Amino acid sequence: MRWSRLVAIVVLAGALVAVLLWPRARGPRPGAQTGGAPRPALSPAARPADGRAPVSFAWLGQPGVAGRRIAGRVLHAGRAVANATVRLTTDELHVGEWPIAQVETDDVGRFDLGVRPASQYRVVAQADGLVAAGARVDLRASDPRPAPDALAIELGDCNLVVRGTVRDAAGGVIVGARVRAGAHAIDFGIAQSDGQGRYRLCVPSGAFHVEAAADGYGAVVRHARGVRTDVRLDLELAPELAIAGRVVDGDGAPVAGATVLAATDGHDPGAVVDTAADGQFRLAGLGPGQYLVIARSDDRAAESAVKLDGGAAPVELLMKLEARAPLRGRVVVGGLPAAGAKVVVASVDGPWKLGSAVAQADGRFSIAALPRGPARLSVEGHKLVSPDATVDLAVALDVDLVLVCERQASVSGRVVRGGRPIAHAEVGLFQQAARPHRVNAEADGAFKIEGVAAGRYDIYAESIAEGAMMARRPLEVGARDVDGLVLDLGLAASIAGVVVDAEGTPVSGVNVLFVHEDDSGYDVTADDGTFRVTALAGGGDYAAQVSTSAERSSLYLPPPGQALPVVHVRDGTSQVTGVRIVIARGRLTISGRVVRDGEPVAGVDVLALSMRGSARAHSGPDGAFVLDELVAGRYELLALRRDGGHASRRGLVVEAGAKDVRLELPSTGSIEGTLRGFRDAPDVRAAGEAELGSQNGEVTGTTFSIAGLPVGAYLVTAVGPDGASGSAKVVVEADRVARASIEAGPTGRVVGLVSDWRTGAPIPGAACFWRTRSAASSRPVQTDGAGAFAFGAPTGRVDIHCHGVAAPSALVRPVAAEVAPDATASVAVELIVGRRGGTVSPPGVFLEGAAPSPLRVGRVVGSAAASGIRTGDVVLQVDGRSVAGLGPEALSFLISDHDASSPARIIVDRNGAELSFDVAPEPPY
Repeated sequence: MRWSRLVAIVVLAGALVAVLLWPRARGPRPGAQTGGAPRPALSPAARPADGRAPVSFAWLGQPGVAGRRIAGRVLHAGRAVANATVRLTTDELHVGEWPIAQVETDDVGRFDLGVRPASQYRVVAQADGLVAAGARVDLRASDPRPAPDALAIELGDCNLVVRGTVRDAAGGVIVGARVRAGAHAIDFGIAQSDGQGRYRLCVPSGAFHVEAAADGYGAVVRHARGVRTDVRLDLELAPELAIAGRVVDGDGAPVAGATVLAATDGHDPGAVVDTAADGQFRLAGLGPGQYLVIARSDDRAAESAVKLDGGAAPVELLMKLEARAPLRGRVVVGGLPAAGAKVVVASVDGPWKLGSAVAQADGRFSIAALPRGPARLSVEGHKLVSPDATVDLAVALDVDLVLVCERQASVSGRVVRGGRPIAHAEVGLFQQAARPHRVNAEADGAFKIEGVAAGRYDIYAESIAEGAMMARRPLEVGARDVDGLVLDLGLAASIAGVVVDAEGTPVSGVNVLFVHEDDSGYDVTADDGTFRVTALAGGGDYAAQVSTSAERSSLYLPPPGQALPVVHVRDGTSQVTGVRIVIARGRLTISGRVVRDGEPVAGVDVLALSMRGSARAHSGPDGAFVLDELVAGRYELLALRRDGGHASRRGLVVEAGAKDVRLELPSTGSIEGTLRGFRDAPDVRAAGEAELGSQNGEVTGTTFSIAGLPVGAYLVTAVGPDGASGSAKVVVEADRVARASIEAGPTGRVVGLVSDWRTGAPIPGAACFWRTRSAASSRPVQTDGAGAFAFGAPTGRVDIHCHGVAAPSALVRPVAAEVAPDATASVAVELIVGRRGGTVSPPGVFLEGAAPSPLRVGRVVGSAAASGIRTGDVVLQVDGRSVAGLGPEALSFLISDHDASSPARIIVDRNGAELSFDVAPEPPY
């Protein structure tokens, strides 16, 4: 299963199941600002490119390594580009695209960014009418390549333009919004929206990332793709969330000029500011999500994990700096210093990369100001032999570590199509369900994947820009490098057509997805409603799905009595055209306000749900929202947190077309408490009755907090990564803080093997976890190459669950273990792994009974009814294999793992006679 394809399927299929969806940005809505001056916006604070005061980054360099000059030339077709903008950014801040410095090229295309601290950087250049490009430089290497003071950045031709309008939640346009777009971090172009809120940027053909930010609004991230000359992507910004506070020293005195970051996983945008003279800071322009707030001043630091939700109260922090000794040591391979090896330190309980360093000629490295506590060490391209990957930095900071490593193999070659090199194609390695490696080829088609552990893989390549792919093929990797591979993109089937509504009007800007077994592809419709889905493998029937082109999209349904098409694609060279997709797109709206205790609440997601469709909107600064494109009927309105939990106690049912709807949020309180006996920081979650939902908590040391909970009774559970767990019952009252204390219970250990029910072969890369009546492990472990797993678990009876990662699966039968204190329990887990990739169809045959008793047919619906199978039939076999002992879930999965072209062969017992039927499940969409 191609990873990029799997992500698309998971996102869109998840929308079908959960319907937690974003609305498509459209023209001005009822009540939006359509006259008068558009709403102005400035770029977020502390960005030097905006003329604001620069943030200081003197602490960014690796200790003991001198800085270097970064300079070079910007070219296009080999000729100098004058007046090009050149930006300096870095991955080490973990806040996405954040310019540290910006200059323009002179008349001969030269630029000079000056001497910079020893860190890794991205140098990105852009000029009007061209595609941005860049280079990565690591000043920590003893002999960095390319040479940082002689960079040559070649800008590309503008073959694809992404354009659109930036609006707010009420539909008014936003002027001066800062829009960034590109395929990779080193080719981000930047533009500002004009007086009508419009933006326009050249981007590379293929998949690309777009984000927008404006003063007073939270940054938004979207993803799209295109190979034509023009892609329209409208962007809607919600009111910003902010993190404010004060930075003080050990004596409580304010610290001026300290750098404070709202760090993310590095992909999503964060924020950076310097503290004022009184130590105050405000990190603005943030959207809902998880952030690690870091304060730095030389070798002093402080950290705090923060979760932001729309509609929640502003977060105020007190950051107390403490002196930190550096993490230092040596990297050794085969007894010799490993010069140039990159050491990475990451959090064990979140997506946070905490720091990195490059080993010098003597193998030594140093990383300053790391937080105390558990962390995960790795050395890129190597296997860490000793010490253990997880270390306690409170101890490790006081010693000189020796990281003993083994170099792992590399896989390299070239991507071509008909002998022609293909630039920037995606190349991936797969191991069963897991995808341990993915890279993009260079401009000449060359690729290199480093740090590949010995084992059996499948290798795969695809180019969206070319509209071509290759079938996965096996690859054996040992201790030696694998060189000289030629990956030919020989599969280039496509499906083209148009999307229209029930009146025949073309529908622009919607996603069109076609799925067949483990293959899929999608495109966004143009202004005339046309689409062309490329890079398909062919060889089967592809089911269509249409959704809004938002990051969390909602599905469009066909008009009553109609169905979305299923298109047959003969082989990898077929070009199917003339496909017409008709969708039901309503013209009605529901508008109103979100309030709590009579006051408007901004930044809340409002979801409208019905059997005929859905819509989603954000509440604006005055609490106003507008849900559009609704068909006639009754809808349930829910207010949602960004993590999917309900902010409202229950839904409000209204008719499409309703106005002045008042969506009242319940009064809220919070829970604060202490944790006792947990070795590592646990995950804390408060679960209430069905209407209250559940919410994750924030853990700091031995304390936790959960804010914004609707009043009611909750069970608060803490689960550590070692399986230690505990819980407490708490009643939340309005505007009050409830207190709780949770103590960790005893633990044991569970080990197991996961195998395929059909073949008996072990399943590597499956995700396994434990569950009890009151708690569940929140950090599943993956099985190794032999299908084995091990984890800590609380004592007593625990249920064991495993599932495939890239393909759907079902547990053959329930698995439980009796865990004794400090003892090990062993289990065997069998999975039925789907053969159809990322989708499973509705079975059409519904079963009743419980294993190990035989299962009977309880109900037959849809096309399955035509097979002749009847209610009351006892199921004996599926596809020639006995299903004795299987539960309803596993047996339903076996039937669902088919399609109309390959039905399931089911043998049943009907009044003592064995009968055989070919049963096809319902279409997946």
